Amino acid sequence: QRGRRSAQHEARVEGEVAFRQFAAERIEDAHQLVVRAVAQRLAEHLGGSLQRAFFVNSGSEANEGAVLLSRLYTGKPGVIALDGGLHGRTALTMGLTGLELWRTDPFPPPHLYRVPHPHCAA
Repeated sequence: QRGRRSAQHEARVEGEVAFRQFAAERIEDAHQLVVRAVAQRLAEHLGGSLQRAFFVNSGSEANEGAVLLSRLYTGKPGVIALDGGLHGRTALTMGLTGLELWRTDPFPPPHLYRVPHPHCAA
């Protein structure tokens, strides 16, 4: 009796694990379809020769990626940020942030330069 229950329990657990794996794969497939469709619509909307899109989770991630790309492209470490801007909550983006209240890191990353926001007459 006990061995039979154990075997039933084991079979039930294996079945649930297999189902969850199957469901996770289907969700991943659906996610990839949506990402591809959004990227294609974005490329069509922007026109030109856009060949790649990189989707991120947050503005902080987007700003981190932009800084990385600019540094890779120029080969230079310096980054200019506008005073008054809130650029995120990672170590790098807090350093870029132009609001004193949000710059809480006592050791900000080097090579960050802030400039005043231009106030243009309308």
